[in-house]
Amino acid sequence: MLENSEFKIMIVDDEIFNIEVVIGFLEDEGYSLSYNTNPKIALQRMFDEDFDLILLDINMPELNGLDLCKRLKNDLKTKETPIIFLSAFNDTKTITNAFSSGAVDYITKPFNGLELIARVNTHIELRKYIQELRVKQEKLAKIVATDSLTGLANRLRFVSILKREITQVTEVNSHLSLVYIKIDNMQRINTVYCYKNGDAIIVKIAKILNESKKTLRYLQEYLELNLLC
Repeated sequence: MLENSEFKIMIVDDEIFNIEVVIGFLEDEGYSLSYNTNPKIALQRMFDEDFDLILLDINMPELNGLDLCKRLKNDLKTKETPIIFLSAFNDTKTITNAFSSGAVDYITKPFNGLELIARVNTHIELRKYIQELRVKQEKLAKIVATDSLTGLANRLRFVSILKREITQVTEVNSHLSLVYIKIDNMQRINTVYCYKNGDAIIVKIAKILNESKKTLRYLQEYLELNLLC
């Protein structure tokens, strides 16, 4: 289970007092809190680092919160990062524009501390759930595509990779090499030495193939480098 300390929250407001108020409410929750009073610097930090939640003011000089939010949502790295606006504006148009720009929530200043904590916790919990779900999906995808005995890609994964490679070589008019390896007399080995030892042989061969794959990759890189020279 992910801990709160593993989640990074960025607070962006041109008034340091507002930032101090937010930190005062959230510091006991255990999150990793960062802040910035300059929206342009904050934007660059969000592009450079990974944040799990952004608390954003609207009325800021040089770059207002709505435009900052749009830039984040138009960038592949930050488009999934949830944004909560903390703003003194409470008119319908501004709130509508905030959600249209990509925000997941909107809290009007002066806000209630318990409400802020509750909403932040809700979006972080959702973030936790999404991250844990992705990890489980990746593990499941690996299990589905991997042979349980050897750890090598199974037939399903092989077919998927082969289709992708064929498409690539067709598009760029290049070449594709394929090596077929068959282990002879496995049935006889299983009969004489039992299946357990037969499996051990298969695992050993798989290990040799993995090591050979690394050697071939290094050789390919070496040849490409010398061809460039």
